[in-house]
Amino acid sequence: MAKKIYIGVENTTRTVKKGYVGDGNTARRVKKGYISVGGVARPFWDWKPVPYYGTATPLSVARQMHVAARVGDYALLGGGQHSDGSYCAAVDAYNSSLTRSVPTPLSAGRVFFAAASNGGYALFGGGVSAGGALSGAVDAYNTALTRSIPTALSVSRSYLAAAAVGEYILFAGGGDIRRDTVDAYNSALTRTIPTALSVPRYILAAASVDSYALFVGGFDVADSSNVADAYNAALTRTTPAVLTVRRRYMAAATIADSYALFGGGTPLDNSLDIYNAALTHATSTLCAARTVLAAASVGGYALFAGGQYQTSGEHSRVVDIVDASLTHSVGDELSVGRRWLSGASVGNYALFSGGLTHGDDMNSISAVVDVYTVV
Repeated sequence: MAKKIYIGVENTTRTVKKGYVGDGNTARRVKKGYISVGGVARPFWDWKPVPYYGTATPLSVARQMHVAARVGDYALLGGGQHSDGSYCAAVDAYNSSLTRSVPTPLSAGRVFFAAASNGGYALFGGGVSAGGALSGAVDAYNTALTRSIPTALSVSRSYLAAAAVGEYILFAGGGDIRRDTVDAYNSALTRTIPTALSVPRYILAAASVDSYALFVGGFDVADSSNVADAYNAALTRTTPAVLTVRRRYMAAATIADSYALFGGGTPLDNSLDIYNAALTHATSTLCAARTVLAAASVGGYALFAGGQYQTSGEHSRVVDIVDASLTHSVGDELSVGRRWLSGASVGNYALFSGGLTHGDDMNSISAVVDVYTVV
């Protein structure tokens, strides 16, 4: 199948990004096109809502287990693990033209931490730092990419999750032991401690939808959890319907502030749990069950990319796309399959960066940044 179609425009070839056909005086998008080859219809056009754009400038340092947040005109990708096993403090910033810059690094390299943005700041908090020490550090980046260091988390911990609601960024759950702690930072970076999670847990997932920050799943005292906690802009906690399947290591994304989606995870699963702005719960599925995948939101779409097929250990190139009507499609694949990658968005682009590409081979840690764009 031809991946691109070109048309002559003033003696210059231009890529055809959209195709339409007349249908009863209405223009309809052409989603698939065929051409006769030896008397057999062969596809030459296969429209996807968020096609593969190519690769951006690689990360400044190859790494896995890094996290992402967006602030102003930038997607920030911070921290992670190097191929030698050490922890990375680097932060890469990509603007809406996909130009990469390298702001001041994190105050310390770390993994298993969390990040979120309230619009004015992107905050990176918690994790594991050098020597296996638990971190309570919080690094804040403003829209000019200037770094400051607010009050630390109330409890140092790893495997926590972060999401924003109103003016607040919330860091919830985590370990060394299973925690129910929630720390909230307002637009002035002042820290408060809201009502705790309903169940202590770590390796949970978080996303925002309309007037709520949701924290779902994870690992509780005995097993994977299906619990969901929601905090509104006044930091009042409610408990929506539980997940379809108990699991941890999920990926989370938001569609147009109307839906929060939680997909994949361990035990290996293809479930996709969906909460709307009223916290009503619905379910769907990803095309393939996988864990430690990544997610990003762009232009009214949520993308779930990569991960690991736990039974075979193979690393996935698959990209699932869900639109604002909750219609599911399968997008163009990543350039290379990988797990422990990170998802981010900026402008009209969704970025999937870094990760581990081959088995447990630390030398296969990647600096690749795959880009998808809304057409």
